[in-house]
Amino acid sequence: MSLKKKKNDTLYRIATEKDVLSIMRLYQLVSTSRGYDALFSDYKALRRSIVVHDDIWMVAEQDGRMVAFTWLNIDEEHRLGKLKKMYFAPGIKDSKTISINFAPHIVDHIANRKTIAEVIYTTTSNVNANLIQLLRESHFKMLGIHPNASPGDLFRIGEVSALFFGNSLGKKRF
Repeated sequence: MSLKKKKNDTLYRIATEKDVLSIMRLYQLVSTSRGYDALFSDYKALRRSIVVHDDIWMVAEQDGRMVAFTWLNIDEEHRLGKLKKMYFAPGIKDSKTISINFAPHIVDHIANRKTIAEVIYTTTSNVNANLIQLLRESHFKMLGIHPNASPGDLFRIGEVSALFFGNSLGKKRF
């Protein structure tokens, strides 16, 4: 995928081996509030996920500095992609714009590969309504709500959402 620049001077591109340490560093800065994933403390495993596997890692840069990354885990056998992670550097004011702009770049990348996935899905757990709205603005469709939302907080919900490509819903599977 070619490098693309948006109006807000944010560069979106597919991650490379050179980005492993920056991704690890950004994750360490923000992971304390969102749990822990051992992948981000193992250089070799993270490098393998970025370079060798069919997963899609995309970074956003401003002024040559990584300000966000997202990870799409690919299951080519079932032609599914799961949006696993999306992290932003602390203090980034335009994280919503960056989030929304990740989607078309990922879609372009998948469209160029043609056989990688027909559906991208994501699950949210105990997130606020702003993230749900962000998914809508990125053209994800809600498939269902799951029951693990925080009790007593009506503004935090969990859901499954998906983004469908082409005629993925119209194809006969069996």
